[in-house]
Amino acid sequence: PTAAEWRPDTSAARLDSLAPHAAAAASDAPPPTQTIFQRLNTDLPDLATLCLSFVADVPFELDETNSKCNLTHTLPVVSKSVRSLVSDELWRAGLERLISKESSWREAAKKICAENAEQQQEQGASRNENAAGGNNDNNRTTYAHVGTNSNGQRIYVGLQEVGTEGAAADDDDDDDEDEDMEDAPNGADGDNDVEEESVQTLIDKALAVDGVPCTCKQLFSSVVQHLRFRSPIFYMPGPVSMGESFGLHFFEPRYRLLIAEVLAPYPVAFRRGDPIQLEGSGHRNYPKFIYANHSPLERGAPAVIVEVRQCLINPNGTADVFLCPTAYVWIEDIRERPNSGAMYDARAIRMTEESAAALERQAAEAEARRMAQEVAMFSAGNADQILFALLQQLNGGDQMEESDEDSDDDDNVVVVD
Repeated sequence: PTAAEWRPDTSAARLDSLAPHAAAAASDAPPPTQTIFQRLNTDLPDLATLCLSFVADVPFELDETNSKCNLTHTLPVVSKSVRSLVSDELWRAGLERLISKESSWREAAKKICAENAEQQQEQGASRNENAAGGNNDNNRTTYAHVGTNSNGQRIYVGLQEVGTEGAAADDDDDDDEDEDMEDAPNGADGDNDVEEESVQTLIDKALAVDGVPCTCKQLFSSVVQHLRFRSPIFYMPGPVSMGESFGLHFFEPRYRLLIAEVLAPYPVAFRRGDPIQLEGSGHRNYPKFIYANHSPLERGAPAVIVEVRQCLINPNGTADVFLCPTAYVWIEDIRERPNSGAMYDARAIRMTEESAAALERQAAEAEARRMAQEVAMFSAGNADQILFALLQQLNGGDQMEESDEDSDDDDNVVVVD
């Protein structure tokens, strides 16, 4: 029939045949007030998480100098429905991406695994001693390592009550190890014996804390703490090359205080001028601090972590040091310490490999330009000017003059007043 001739079948028999289908459709329909996010979360939670994973970046993923991200500052405030979809799986996915991309994040995760294994061994040894001694009357709480605080000390959470003896001795051992923990973003001291493994396996091992569940969000925070470093800051613009040692002389009162604080936890022999040897010293890491070698000194500025390899502190507090750059970092926060003679404390976080390589190229290009200028001055017959400038610098800026007297060897002789 044509459109004008067609009429719907509204007979009683036809309506009765459609009734079961209409009832089933009505029973499957969501409530009128249910949103699309609630429907996804109810019927297809995995699909909802997958959809959000395309926009749920984690801290430092898109901007290595910024801890704000969609997962922490955008999605949770969209609505309650969206906030309910922010799960630990999104944190795990972001952690997998960063560990796969950056070696520093992988080294930090390996260190957490090593610390967890070490802590579990200590607990096992303590339990065996208690079982052998038969003294289970003294109960204390055992702890699992979950991160480090701003001072680089390990943070533990209580696990369970077990019978033990000698708790004070165990606590003293933990205090001795606080100073040796990875408080700098340098992965060179990591557990190099750990074989390369998949990112998923590495995260699973880091999450296994003596059978106590640990969320991926907590693990992410612990990894970030391993990548951060706090210390007094030495500020002097100048080029440095990673792994190449250089010497400095500290004479300002603020930097005398800096080197004294950095070496305070270490043996007195480390400040007598001999090369620092970690073997047999009871320490795992060299003394280190932040060297800000770029101007201006502000948040977001690049800097380097330098290790003290040799130090001589004189009786008047001045010091001669040999330093070795080990890692590039971004300055996250900087504050002037009160009553310290303008000394600053800073918090920094490890720089990505791409940014570190860019800084290395920039420093190499600057050094090449400087050498090219010196070669050009020599080739242009300006050797006398260069020698005059060098002598003036060595003489502390004193005035120098060219003598009018003729010499048997050269017509122009540079003399220092």
